[in-house]
Amino acid sequence: MGTGRVIFFSPRVDAYVDAIAAMVQQHKPERIEIAFLYGNDGSTAPHRGKEQSAFIQELHQKLAEIGAAAQPYREAESIELLPRSFSQERTADLIQGVDVLDVTTVPKKLSVEMVAASLQAGAPRVCALHWLSRFDGKRQLRISHDPYDYVDLTRLEQAVALRRSYAARAGLLLGMGGSIFVVAALSILARWFPSLAVANEVLVAVSVAAGFAGLYLAVRGGGK
Repeated sequence: MGTGRVIFFSPRVDAYVDAIAAMVQQHKPERIEIAFLYGNDGSTAPHRGKEQSAFIQELHQKLAEIGAAAQPYREAESIELLPRSFSQERTADLIQGVDVLDVTTVPKKLSVEMVAASLQAGAPRVCALHWLSRFDGKRQLRISHDPYDYVDLTRLEQAVALRRSYAARAGLLLGMGGSIFVVAALSILARWFPSLAVANEVLVAVSVAAGFAGLYLAVRGGGK
């Protein structure tokens, strides 16, 4: 797999090294980008190149430290980590150009937005680390010692149903668009071939049907 991306949303390094190790174990990316969001909501994400590079270095150091006793982190430490900046007003850009997007540390609202955007675009995988055992307050949970799932949120039952819904709507709209194009072409040709004059009436009927179908899809979409 080519590129993974981990969204920064907390200064806590441990959350990222665990997510990175899980991503490397399951998807084997060649490189991983750390996505820093900038905007006006008081985000704690480093905005300057020097600060971002310092955080990347901190991640490498932590991976190497844990990797001395845990193979998954040692493997992850060898992966190239790159900083990337994204506007909080254009979060849909986060799914562009990657094969897997990690949302382990981000709020639920943004996770849902990323899953919805991925389903509509058809890619990438949107994953999150889920520990199957509870933190006891004494020892930090680690990929090598504790059970976990690295869940692809786009493969969950609800997401699969939403993907089918998007596909059905896209197919309907494509079919209507194709029909309108064909009938419109015949309507134009009717100027020279009177026998095709009926195409004008068909065009009106198809356009009205398309309008009702579009309204129906908008209502259905807004209610979900």
